[in-house]
Amino acid sequence: MRLVRQALTAPVKLAMNVCAFFPKVDKLRLVELIWKIGREPEYARLYIGLTGHKKGIEAARELAEEVFRENPSDQVAGMMGALEFGEYNLGRAKNWLEKGKQCPEKNPESLLWLELNLADHLDEYDEQAVVTKILSRRDLSMNFTRSALAVQAEIFLRARNWDAADAVLERILRVEDVPALRWMKWTVAKARGDETEAQRQLNIASTKTHKAIPNIFLALGWYYLGDIENTRQYLAKAQRDGITKDRIIQINRELGAFLESDSFAGEKGEMAS
Repeated sequence: MRLVRQALTAPVKLAMNVCAFFPKVDKLRLVELIWKIGREPEYARLYIGLTGHKKGIEAARELAEEVFRENPSDQVAGMMGALEFGEYNLGRAKNWLEKGKQCPEKNPESLLWLELNLADHLDEYDEQAVVTKILSRRDLSMNFTRSALAVQAEIFLRARNWDAADAVLERILRVEDVPALRWMKWTVAKARGDETEAQRQLNIASTKTHKAIPNIFLALGWYYLGDIENTRQYLAKAQRDGITKDRIIQINRELGAFLESDSFAGEKGEMAS
């Protein structure tokens, strides 16, 4: 029966690939049709993701619950959990992660990505253990492995283990230059007192396709360096850039906690007076 379903969906899949060149075509409708005919978890994931993008989180929730009841899979749970995490609904995201773990594993990236992100915000998940689990596998994409390595580098920065952080960053950058990681290299250079190298990292980060290192990440770098004065200043700059308090908390909960602390509020009052 499954082979028959897959054969029936083949023409629609071909149409979707062709229509990728035509932005006005309703891709959501095509994916919905493929899912309803073939019942393949990959297209359930796409169906839920596109629904969330086009119709909002409530529509995606309703669809995900319906799909998961009929066809529970780690891909469905991973996608809906990712959508909830994107809205910073950590409790809902965690529920989807745990539901997904009860399913036979078909796509390890689905749940590991969600667990990696939740571990940065919920104490019940061991961030280092999740990173180790990801890096021990050989069936994951390079992009996914790179994300885990970036988290590992930040764990080392948080512990002020500058050499270990630098070694991980070099491992990533030897394969691909990732401008978004240059703030970590800048932090390491600052920790070593190498102002020339720190400036070089800022220069490398500024490319034709990538703006200079955002103030929010410089604030985070200063925070890891233990320089509270500069952390305050760059957090204030980040807010002037339009980064909201909620977004700062989502980026880094430690920085968010500092932003909400009495010391930061007091400093803002002194600057205003």
